[in-house]
Parts: sequence; C-alpha cells; structure tokens
Amino acid sequence: MSSNPPPLPFLAATLKSALTGACGGNAAPWVLTILTAALSAVPGGAAATALASLLGNLAASRIDKQHDEIRGTGNAYLQGLLRDALAASLEAVRGELRGFLNQDLARWFDAWSARLLGAQSEAELQSLFHDDDPATLEAFDPGAQWFPSIERALLRWARDGGVAGPMPEALRGKLAERLPVYVAEASAHQVTHSKHHGALIRVQVEYFKHIKARLDGLGGTDGIRAELDTVTRSLEDKLTRMDRKLDILVERVQPVIRDVPDWNIPAPDRHFAEREETLASLEEALTASGAAAITAVHGMGGVGKTQIALEYARRHRERYKAGWWLRAEDRATLLDDLAALARHARLVAPDFPNVPEAADRAIRWLSAPDRPPTLLLYDNTVNPAGVRGLVPRSPRLHVILTSRHAAWGEVADPLPVGVWDPEAGMRYLLRRTKQKDEAAARGIASELGGLPLALAQAAAYVEQTGETLAGYARLLESHLADLLDLWPPDSHELSTARTLSLAMEKLEKDEVGALAAQVLRLAAFLAPDPVPVSLLEGAREELPEALRAAVAHSVRRAAMLAMLRNYALIEGVGAEFTVHRLVQAVARQRLAKDGAAADWSGRAARMMRREFRWDQHDLAVWAGNRGLRPHAAAVAGWAERYGVALAEAGQLYTTVALYHHQEAQLAAARDSGKRALRIAEQVYGPDHPKVARDANNLGQILKALGDLRAARALTERALRIDEQVYGPDHPNVAILANNLGQILQALGDLPAARALTERALRIDEQVYGPDHPNVAIRANNLGQILQALGDLLAARALTERALRIGEQVYGPDHPNVAILATDLGQILRALGELPAARALTERALRIAEQVYGPDHPNVARDVNNLATILQDLGELPAARALAERALRIDEQVYGPDHANVARDANNLAAILQDLGELPAARALTERALRIDEQVYGPDHPNVAIRANNLGQILRAL
Repeated sequence: MSSNPPPLPFLAATLKSALTGACGGNAAPWVLTILTAALSAVPGGAAATALASLLGNLAASRIDKQHDEIRGTGNAYLQGLLRDALAASLEAVRGELRGFLNQDLARWFDAWSARLLGAQSEAELQSLFHDDDPATLEAFDPGAQWFPSIERALLRWARDGGVAGPMPEALRGKLAERLPVYVAEASAHQVTHSKHHGALIRVQVEYFKHIKARLDGLGGTDGIRAELDTVTRSLEDKLTRMDRKLDILVERVQPVIRDVPDWNIPAPDRHFAEREETLASLEEALTASGAAAITAVHGMGGVGKTQIALEYARRHRERYKAGWWLRAEDRATLLDDLAALARHARLVAPDFPNVPEAADRAIRWLSAPDRPPTLLLYDNTVNPAGVRGLVPRSPRLHVILTSRHAAWGEVADPLPVGVWDPEAGMRYLLRRTKQKDEAAARGIASELGGLPLALAQAAAYVEQTGETLAGYARLLESHLADLLDLWPPDSHELSTARTLSLAMEKLEKDEVGALAAQVLRLAAFLAPDPVPVSLLEGAREELPEALRAAVAHSVRRAAMLAMLRNYALIEGVGAEFTVHRLVQAVARQRLAKDGAAADWSGRAARMMRREFRWDQHDLAVWAGNRGLRPHAAAVAGWAERYGVALAEAGQLYTTVALYHHQEAQLAAARDSGKRALRIAEQVYGPDHPKVARDANNLGQILKALGDLRAARALTERALRIDEQVYGPDHPNVAILANNLGQILQALGDLPAARALTERALRIDEQVYGPDHPNVAIRANNLGQILQALGDLLAARALTERALRIGEQVYGPDHPNVAILATDLGQILRALGELPAARALTERALRIAEQVYGPDHPNVARDVNNLATILQDLGELPAARALAERALRIDEQVYGPDHANVARDANNLAAILQDLGELPAARALTERALRIDEQVYGPDHPNVAIRANNLGQILRAL
C-alpha cells in the first residue's frame, strides 16, 4: 500500500471509469456510490489509501456471495445487503474487497450504514418486541415488510448520492433472492437475545420470590412484600408477552427462511469462456433421460474440468433445490466432505466422531426417492474405485464427476474435455487482456498447447504487469530452456509450468510479492485443499523474519494473498485459500532447482506439527483439527521424501493414524501407522520410547483389523522397549501390559492375559491411586479375563468397581461408561441375572448410539450383547433382529472375514437354532468356524466353541 496515495477525487474518477468498463449499464454508479460513501467515512487520508488499495485489486476481484461472517441484526443485516449489491452489480470484484471491508473498514462501515439506513431490520424487530399492540404483532410479516423497506432506503440513499433512476433489476433480484438468509440471521439473533433476556428475568423473579419468602413472618415488611409482589407480577407478565412474541416471530419467519439455499458449490472463474459445446453436452447428458444421471467430465489436468462443472452449476442454479461440491481426490477426503454434509443437514451431531457412518447417512439421505432436485459435484475423482459405494442415486439427483481418468464403464456417462484450438485460445486471450494482437495471441495459444489453465495464467500475467502479448510470447520462449529439464517437452505440465514460472518470477521482483511468494512456497507442500489463513498465523515461528512480521499484520497479510490471487496462483477468499496441484508442482520444482525444497518442506512439517493435535478425551479438538488432516498427511509425505524434519513427519503420521482409527477408517489408519513406525525407527533407532509408542499404536490398529499375531509381535516389542527405558513399574509399561493382555485374551491365552492385566492394574493403583480412570480400564479388562476363566464373582466385583469409577470421572452418559456397562451386563447374564443384565446393556446401547450413530462397531458390540440376553429371556424374534443388525454393521466395517463377524455369525446361528431354522444356523456356524480358523489357527478356544456348536446343529439335523 502506497504511503503517499493519489488524491481521493482522482482515485474516485479512476474507480468510476474502471467500474463502468467492468459493469456497464446503470450498475456502475450504484457500486461507485456504495464504495465512495463507505470510504468517505474513513478518517483523514486513510480514505485515499483505502481506495488506492481497492483499485490495485479491482480488475481480478469479485465479492464472495456467501457472507459467512454476517451475524445479522440491524446493521449487519443491511451491511450484508449492501455487499450483495456489490456482488450483483460488480462481477469484477473478488474476495479482497470483502476482506478489506470486513477487516480494515468494519467499524467505519458499520457506523456509516447505521446512520445512512437507520437500521431498518433492527427497527422492525424492536417494534415487535417493544410494542404491545396486538395489531402490531398480528401484522408482523418479514417477507412482505422488510424487503420493501430496505429497497426504499437504498433508493433514497442513491438519490442523495446523485444516482438517478430505478434500482437495477439484477440488483433488486439479488436482494430478493438473499432476503431469506438475512431474515433468518436477524431473527436468530433476536430469538437468542430474547431467550437470554428472558432467562435473566426468570432469575430476577425467583430471586424476588426468595426474598419475599424470607420476609414472611417478619413484622413491618408488608409494604416491601407488596412491592415485591407487584414487581414479580410485572416481570411474569413481561415473560408471557415475550414468549408470545417469540412464538409469532418463529411462526412468521419460518415461511420466509424455508427456502434458504442449501448450496456450497463455488462460483466459476469470471473469465470462463469457449466451452459452450461442452456445456450443452453436459446438460444433455444430465437431463435427457429425466432420471438419475451421473456424468464423468474427464480430461488432462488443466483443461478446465472443474470450471466446466462450476459453470454448469451457475447457469442451472434454478433447477436445483440443493447443490454440493465434494473433494474426491482420495477416499478419506471424500468421506470427510460427505460427513460434513451430514452435519450440515443435521443428520448427525456437530461433534459426531464416526466419519464413515456420517458419510453413509448422507448417502442414504441423498438417495431418498422423494429427494428434491439436487446437484452433486465430485471434484478430482481418481477412478471408479475411489468413489465406489459413495455416489448416491435418486430419480432427481444429478451427479458430475471431474477426473483425469477416462474409463468409467457403467459407473457414469463419459464426457471428454480437450484443449482449446488456437483460434479459441486466441479469442480468450484477446477478450481477457483487451488487446488486439491476433498473431501474438494465436502464437501464445499454440505455444501453450491450448491448455486453458496455462492460458489463464498467461492472461493474468499480462493483466497484472501491463505486458503486451508480443512481449509475453518472447518471455515464454526465453524460459523454455530452463523448464525442459523439469518437465517432458511433450507434456501439458510444461505449458502450465512456463506460465506459472513467469508469474512467480515477476512476483518475486516486488517487495510485497516476494513475501507472497514465500507463502506460496510453504503452501506448495500442503494438500490441494482449503488452507485456513489462521494456519499461517500459527506458523509464524517457522517463517523467515520478514514474512513472520507480514503474516502477523492483518492488512499486509491480506495484501500478500491478494497479490497471489491477482496472479492466479491461489483461489479462494476470506478465511481460507486453495492452491491448485499444478501450481504446487511448479513451485516445488522451482524450489528444487534452487536447492531450497528441503528447507521449505521442513518448515511446512514443523508448522503442521505445531497446529495439528490429538486429544482422545476432547472431541472439540478432534472436530477443530479435522480439516487439517489432509495437510498433515501431505507435508509428512514430502518431509519423508526429502529426508527433513523426520521427527515432525513421524509425529504427524502418528496423529493422522489416531484420527483414522477414531473414525473407524482402519485401512487408512494402518497405512499411516506403518509410516509413523518406520520413521521413528529411522530417527530414534530401534529401542526408543517413541518407537514403542508407534509400535503399540499400530498394534492396536492391527488388533482392530483382526491381525492378532502381528499385533502381538508389535505390542511385545513396545513392552520390551519401555521396560528397558522406564523400568518395570512405569505407567507406560502398564498401558502396554494391558494392551498385550487384551491381544492374548483374543488369542485365547487367558493365563498370560490375566498375569499381564493384573500387573497393569497393580502399577496404576500404585501410581494413580484406587479411583483413577486408568484403574477402571485395567479393572474392567481383568474382569473380562476372569469371566472367560469362569471366575464370575471376582469378575463382577472388578467390573462394578470399574463402572463406579467411570461414572464418577466421566458422568453417566460417556462412551467409556457404555463399555463398562455392557461388559458388566455380560457378566450378570452369565450369573443368570437377566433383567439387570438387560438394563445395563440397553443403557450402554443408548449411549453408544447417541455418540457414534447406529452403525458403528461399538454399537454392534452392544447390539450383539443385547441379542444374547434377549435370547436367554426367550424373546427370539427381537434377539434375531438385533443379531442380524450386529452382523450387518460388522460386515460393513470390517469386511466378511473378521473375528467380530465370526462372533456375530455364531450368535445369530444360535438364535436361529432355537427358532428351528437349522440349515441357516449350520451355514452361519460353518462360516464362523472358517473365519476363526483363519484368524486364530486350529487350536484356539473360539475354534473349539464353533466346532462344538456346529456338531450340535448337525446332530439336530
């Protein structure tokens, strides 16, 4: 930002000229009036500085239309409408303006809009809550009243600013379209405020009643008590009126907000062009049959597949009641986005931890036959296997997949997208740059192979620098030799690399641009997913000194991101930005050529290690870090590749594995866990406690996957290391002894499992005392082993103790309490106390379903346990339904050959045997026997149990 900006009148005239060229018609004066009025409220010379900053970013900008930051009452409501006026009128303005107004001009803009417009929405609501006239209440209609009042205020304001004529129809339509959003926001604030105010009044009422009760029977207090009665009645009457007004507000606002758009598909690039034929083909593919349609838009990287899909969504927005953009570059990320959709649709709680289950609910919800017209966009799909089972089908559901993969078979109708021919590329460059050199434009288009992404980069460079097309063609030629050693001469990546390299080189010659280039270097090692701007703030300790200072300053930070956007090197606005994978690749290649790739990779790894955390007891930490997981995995991978910051990379893999394990994504957890262990061994040697940590974590994942022998070897190794490092009586040793005991129990070695678990319990009691949650875990696990050994009374005492500790520590409805309750229920079942066993298990199931949803393996455990109890009680149809549900859940989670599936199949077979369905019981028991022989070997107790059960069924046949 210049320290000596040009005079304000000159800048205003320049802005008017720019707006007129960008907008045309009568929209530009409206936008100019908005900006000029806002900036005129800025004290002193800051207005000229602010306007200069706007002009610097105007050409490559536009307003984001979502306004997540608006939390509307009065001023914010009107402020949002004004921002939508900008969005509707000025296609040229990007997110810098929103960020600029929000961050630097917020307090001035709020005061200005309040003075200018009189805060109509706040006045409307206040009139409802301060006017006791029944006619006022009954006449309240936000849909009919608010929009005309806002429109009249805007027209008065425009006339005062010298703008004649009616409001542009596009602007008026945009305001009307967005009205439900602002009505909802303003009303929600009023409801919240009134509820809070009502709660305070209720406290006053109770306080006055308490005082009056204390005064009863005391002489000389009649007057005070009468006054308290009067005040109390007045407050109670006020509460009654307030409740009635809230009922009216909710009743009247509901029809207005019913159609708030359910849409997260971003807008396409404003320069989208030259794809009319492809768009027509896409529309035909999606709509021709009138039924469910899935189309795969495929082509090489950089041909604009995503932009085509986004432009289709923009043009046909009115066809759909909902639209969702989903990242599909890997299965874990796609599951995350589907889970986010489930949270948005309130299909699960905001802190629901089971990602696959949440995603499954979203898919079932989207697959409903009565689903309103909906558009789904699966972006950057790798291949059909990557989305198998994750694409819903419904009669009025349209799905667009973008992918480099061409062979989609019966999964989707393919729609190939190629590069532009030289004439199309020429037209794009001339239209975008406003230049007329057809020969130079055609030559650039040919030189860049007609790749739209490369041509967009070229146009952005010309726009930002003022270079001629002929001059840019010469620059391309001069950079070719440097890039041929990085990219194959016939690759489409070379075209993009040439344009990006030019942009990056130019960027580095500017003082602010040089700092922005450093941001890009850091982001080159992240995932091609949205990057929270707050991540840069948290990374300050890992940044060079100059960049550290710039990131800490909100205006300079916004200026750096604006410059990257202007050169088309990043996308996104507001709180996050995204870097295209090809931009990242070129940035990494440039760093590698300069010998700086390892340094920046290490900085990224240390940054993510600082920001990406795990706390198994705090779901808020889990929810807050969910979006960082792709970045953590990406930077860990690059650090491992370059051999830098390996300790940080290993910790990141460890944390990623823990997240995947918590979310029941066991295959992904295993892969990250193996990488964490390999790096720990490389960094610390084979006998370090961190190696023990990662070996234990991987062992727990393998145990969940049913690979018990590998889990045992890893956990024995971890125990051996920690015993050597810490001695035999350390809490870490107790954890490992307990975990190994659990594995040995699963393997059928009960005496060894008992000895290890008794040791773990003894250590934790010595370290923590008798009532620690770790003691509860050990006591419960020992109880399970004693139950298996037939010592039911001792098992009961230990598990009851564990449950008592758990309830004291966690409260009655925690998932850890559910585990203890269901385990105690099984012991009571074995003791014949079936009603008590049933009550405990139903309690455990209720908790687990609330926490995990209906299809989590922890829920399957409780469902299976309840089925066995109902079987013993003779309620066989109910028992059968539960056992079938448990089997179905575990098959979905673990696959057909897991030990838990064998358990479920065996228990269902026993119920079918009691029902007389012997052939079905035989098939299930044979399946359970086959699985257990594969998992445990021929000499395991479970194998003996399955064989005995099969023998009984065969005799009955």
